[in-house]
Amino acid sequence: MSALRDLARIDLARIDRAAFKVTAAGDRVLIHPLPAKRRWVEAELHLRSAVCDAEGRVKSLGFPKFFNFGEHAPHDARFVEALGRGGVEFPEKLDGSLIVADVDGGGALSLRTRQSLGLNELEPMINALIAERYPRLREALASDPAVREACSVLFEFVHPDRPVVLRYERAALVLLALMDKRTLAPRWDEPVLARIAAHSGVERAAHHALPQEVTGLRAALSSWSDREGVVARAVDRDGAPLLIKIKTDSYLRLHANRARLGAGSAARVAFLLGSQDEEAFARALEARGFDYEAVTFARQNLGDYFERRRRSDRAFDELNSEFAGSGRVGRGDKRAFVERARAFIAERRERFVEPIWFDVAVKLFEGRPEDAKVVSYSALLGEAGPTVRQWMKSAERELRAMLEREVREEE
Repeated sequence: MSALRDLARIDLARIDRAAFKVTAAGDRVLIHPLPAKRRWVEAELHLRSAVCDAEGRVKSLGFPKFFNFGEHAPHDARFVEALGRGGVEFPEKLDGSLIVADVDGGGALSLRTRQSLGLNELEPMINALIAERYPRLREALASDPAVREACSVLFEFVHPDRPVVLRYERAALVLLALMDKRTLAPRWDEPVLARIAAHSGVERAAHHALPQEVTGLRAALSSWSDREGVVARAVDRDGAPLLIKIKTDSYLRLHANRARLGAGSAARVAFLLGSQDEEAFARALEARGFDYEAVTFARQNLGDYFERRRRSDRAFDELNSEFAGSGRVGRGDKRAFVERARAFIAERRERFVEPIWFDVAVKLFEGRPEDAKVVSYSALLGEAGPTVRQWMKSAERELRAMLEREVREEE
């Protein structure tokens, strides 16, 4: 019972609901930042991923908010001071999903992701991985005195079928650190982590011997490829734990390219480039300085864009040939046109599948081909008409904005 009395409490009434999402589910309350959260103060860093009960007693903690080197001056200063006395360790940063493990008073183990009370879609994969490779994990955590006392255990989950930016060859849970529910601070006690790893069979993040000064450290990391970087960790001169992210140049480039060229973005970029097929798209990206890996990633995210583009262009050209400008030169009144257009489209339904084509025909009939193009491109890209019109007017400017925009870490 003393351990429960020692648990830190979060004052739920004082949490800024404009900056944090607070979700109650049964006897647990999940707290994490909203996507727009940018500015942090020290007193709220632990709210990056916290679970408490209705009275605010902490039940689970993910890593506190910690910053990239160069992002937050007060932490940078503490980091440089720790480097100066050779007091920094450099475990590798993995590019996966954070998993938070907790054991309750009865010895039951719970696992969750950073912004959830459970594992959600990861649950089948993680349960299968534990059963296959780490069958002693639950027992090892439930029986460990530090975990039972008041610590969350943090792992990184990587899987070849769930790449974030980097793709790993095999699935794994990797032991990272502890979070103390009494102090709200991270811990990396070597005897405890070594004991958990030995008893559970879970591997630990690799540690690297790197220079204990900024210039040499950056130079060393600049040669890394296919790795995200390190989470430098230290205890500052006041005895407080400190975490700082330092990412490799290659990872930052990959991350930015994936954010700019992933999902629906690849099709938008192809449209703005005016590319008619994948080869032209690849050549255009290469001409703008994108490397082979970025071009390959973009091509993989195009889906069937070019096939749909060809079908759309053929349908447009067919309507244009049949109806363009006929409303301005007196070839029949509007009512006759409507009947003719509807019949024309209905007889060729396999080529005019989308419901937009009558609207396109109307605009062509009225002598408004640019408006007709906007309608067809809006359907092709899934974008609003005014957006597509702006893209058509200033494709190069919009393209530069899309390809050169700053990419947030959360993307």
